[in-house]
Amino acid sequence: MPRYRLKMDDDPNFGSPLQVDTASRLVHAGLAPTVRDGTWYWKVAFLDASNRESPYSPHESFYKGSGGAAAVTAARR
Repeated sequence: MPRYRLKMDDDPNFGSPLQVDTASRLVHAGLAPTVRDGTWYWKVAFLDASNRESPYSPHESFYKGSGGAAAVTAARR
């Protein structure tokens, strides 16, 4: 099963990112309370069987508004 490493930060330079390793293409459980309102940036890398990272994707952004949950989907290209 493919595994991914997702990094999210409110800094586009990823100075202090939240990091999540997952086998799912949808990450949402547990992140909403730690993600405050505002613009967030994310990028994703593939993890191989030895836990080595592929190069990261170009970063993307999303906005989380008050009272909403944040969900990020890693789309296949």
